[in-house]
Amino acid sequence: MAYLWLDLVLDDAVSKMVIIDGVLHYKTATGWKTEVLVEEPPEDIEGPEPTPDATQTPGPAPEQTSDPAQNLKPSPSPGTSPTPTVASVSAPGRVVISLAKNKKTRSIALKFKKVKNAAGYQYCYSTSKKFKNSKSKTTKKLTVSIKKLKKKKTYYVRVRAYSMVNNKKKYGRWSKVKSVKIKK
Repeated sequence: MAYLWLDLVLDDAVSKMVIIDGVLHYKTATGWKTEVLVEEPPEDIEGPEPTPDATQTPGPAPEQTSDPAQNLKPSPSPGTSPTPTVASVSAPGRVVISLAKNKKTRSIALKFKKVKNAAGYQYCYSTSKKFKNSKSKTTKKLTVSIKKLKKKKTYYVRVRAYSMVNNKKKYGRWSKVKSVKIKK
C-alpha cells in the first residue's frame, strides 16, 4: 500500500478532513481539495479483482464547494462489531373514548380505555371542530370530569396517551373526536 504522508499533502490549514474509499477530502481556506491516498488495494483483503480503471479513484473536482462528509454514511470496519444501538421506545397506542356525556351543572363526564405502556393521558376540549382555542390537561386517571363549561354549546373532546422517554413525554395518536352538547 502506498500512503502519502499527511504533512506532505496538506500545505494549508485544514478545518475539515474526510477519507472516503482511499481518497482524502480536506477543506482549507480556499475550498475543498482531494488527494489519492491508496493507489492499490491491500493484498490481505479478499474481494473482487479490480479492473484496470479501478486503480484511479475519481474524486471531486479540486475546487469543490460542497462538503463530501455530508454524504458519508458510517459503515462498520471489517472484523469489528457494530456499535450498540439504543432501543427506541415506540409511542403508546391510540386511546378509545368509551364515554363522553353531559352531566348536570355544565360539565362533561369523560371515560376512556387504558392503553398499554402509557404513563398518563392528555385530553383536549374545545367548541371548535378544529380545536382552535382549545384547552388541554394531563391526567393519570381513566375518568375525568370537565367543569365550568358554557350552556347551549357543543364541545369537542379528544384524548391521547403519552409515555416517558428520557424524562420527556412521547405522545401517541389522538383518539377519535367525540362531541357533547351542554344542555344543563
